[in-house]
Amino acid sequence: MMDTLQITDLKVHFRSGGSAPIRAVDGLTLSIGPRETVGLVGESGCGKSTVSNASVGLIAPTSGSVRVLDTELAGADAKTLRTIRAHAQMVFQEPATSLNPRMTVGAAIGEPLLVRKLARGVALRTRVAELLEEVGLRPEYATRYPHQFSGGQRQRIVIARALALRPALLVCDEPFQHSMFRSGRRSSTFWSNCSRAMGCPRCSLATILPWCVTCVTAWP
Repeated sequence: MMDTLQITDLKVHFRSGGSAPIRAVDGLTLSIGPRETVGLVGESGCGKSTVSNASVGLIAPTSGSVRVLDTELAGADAKTLRTIRAHAQMVFQEPATSLNPRMTVGAAIGEPLLVRKLARGVALRTRVAELLEEVGLRPEYATRYPHQFSGGQRQRIVIARALALRPALLVCDEPFQHSMFRSGRRSSTFWSNCSRAMGCPRCSLATILPWCVTCVTAWP
């Protein structure tokens, strides 16, 4: 069976003011199959977000291979990236900067469907209402703007938007740092960082590592 995501010897280096580049990612290899969830855990600044962005083609790798549904993203042209992004969606860390403050949340959630010409009119409004309900929000919230929601609610809205196209690959960059989100319909396991400073019940003064892994039940 074909892997949904296949990363091989991924390297992402950034130029800095000095002579040596910043090696954000240096030789990562991993694969994610259909219906599989993989957690990437590490300290702040270790390259998790860089890997997430490279996985959907938002950052070009310095070297290595990134394949989504057997399509190579490294060096891909704009048309290829546009096509593959119908199947690979991203949930960013910070919902406040992920949403256009001048768009209602209904317009934001429905935009992928409208741009791809998959729904419009009544069908579009119906699908937006379904997505809001799936993430535990009321359909009537579609007419509101991002500033009218809490951080956790905004993150649910971003998740709903990412799910609009029913992607084969959903890349989540610490999507639950603003709320512990649960869906009563279907569930899967995501992984998120925590620390002693956050009051994690698993962490104690005896914890050796500065972070540990916490399991969150959420939308698959």
